[in-house]
Amino acid sequence: MRAIRAAFFERHRSTSVDDLLPWGEPSASPTVELDFEVGTETLHLRKAFLNKKRCELKVGATQYDGEDAEHYLAELLGFEFPGRGASKPDHWGIPGLLWIEQGTGQDIAESVGNATRPPAQGAGPVGGRSGQQPGR
Repeated sequence: MRAIRAAFFERHRSTSVDDLLPWGEPSASPTVELDFEVGTETLHLRKAFLNKKRCELKVGATQYDGEDAEHYLAELLGFEFPGRGASKPDHWGIPGLLWIEQGTGQDIAESVGNATRPPAQGAGPVGGRSGQQPGR
């Protein structure tokens, strides 16, 4: 669950994913690959963290890399990345409702509040382009 959440909500250059590093393997590069659908579109996300940082997002026949991939994904799914540091539930928007961890169900009101809160003034998920189709 943590790896899936990191693939969506953490930047590929983040150093706040040390917990994904295998024990005793400091040179490892934790990698997460996900296939999912949004509407009729099939997407493939591949993120590698720490030592070989990389993010790739394939949307149909279109390929996005690095920050472009992360921005596209955030805008498409309606979440935002923090300015710096690890992402927190208040950045996750509506997708954050899918990541209620076991034992924290009593805190659902906070997640619902985060999902219904409008994006930061003038920022939107990707530099103020909220409401537009991603990549347009």
